[in-house]
Amino acid sequence: MPGNPVSAMVCTELLVRPCLDMMCEGPFRGNNVVQMVGCARIHPEVKATLMNDVKLDTSRPEYHRVTLDYKITERGDLHFYARSTGVQRSSRLQSMCDADGFMLLPQGVKGRKVKAQKDETYPVLLTKRLLGMNALGFSGIQVKHSIHLGQCNPNLGLLQIYGKKAIVSELDHIDYRLIQALGGNDDILLLESKTTLIENLSNAFHEMNHHLLDVIFVIGVDLTFIENIKVSKCLKGLMCKRSESCASVLLQSSVTDAPLTALSEPLVGWIKHSNGSCFVVSIADDGIESCARILRPMIVGGMKFATP
Repeated sequence: MPGNPVSAMVCTELLVRPCLDMMCEGPFRGNNVVQMVGCARIHPEVKATLMNDVKLDTSRPEYHRVTLDYKITERGDLHFYARSTGVQRSSRLQSMCDADGFMLLPQGVKGRKVKAQKDETYPVLLTKRLLGMNALGFSGIQVKHSIHLGQCNPNLGLLQIYGKKAIVSELDHIDYRLIQALGGNDDILLLESKTTLIENLSNAFHEMNHHLLDVIFVIGVDLTFIENIKVSKCLKGLMCKRSESCASVLLQSSVTDAPLTALSEPLVGWIKHSNGSCFVVSIADDGIESCARILRPMIVGGMKFATP
């Protein structure tokens, strides 16, 4: 957890609270992990109209603390209005104490949109029950019904690396296998696909349009143990942050289905580019299906919020 108090409180609301619910109630709501996660309860969500301008963070999306008010329309609906709690520094507890919820503000873009303007509408995660709102159902909603964690259609990049013993004709099937394992073309857009030899890996990786991609899969085809080590060394040097725990889960899953994948080292992490960051996954071709099963909920469900 982060050290600053507001950061710790926000992360507790967003991560710990749903996890506790899933741990306590998950086994009664589904037969597998995907069902249990989808049925986990999270904060109630409403859409609220901003009452004042708010500067957007150009480095990442923001869970902006806001106070809420509401009016009942002629049709009997609730219309919510949000006002910023002021300075959003992670050390400023007052911004959290006054807040009724977190407004989901997008990442600002320099030269285009750097401000959320008054009268614009954005989703808000409720953290408090407002007076007279008992009928709203403050017990929360399920992840699978969430606006906040609703499915997005990420842009995917594929970089295939083949070793000296690889059968080049097999490369034609890698993109198809990956897309199908991630749910098909309706969920994933393969924006860019490249093939390269190990000695050209670094150049080929830099030539990809990182600023247009959400996820890059680096897949080794018929690599030897030594070749896998070379790939791992190169990618580790390119990543700004790695997720060892996620890589460990991928390794366990792929080894169960294809024991020889134990000779390769899955890598998961981020690379920086001029407009932000891009998620990178490096796996062996024999582990595509098993690893995709693990990664699909994160890539399809929450990739737009996954920044280091």
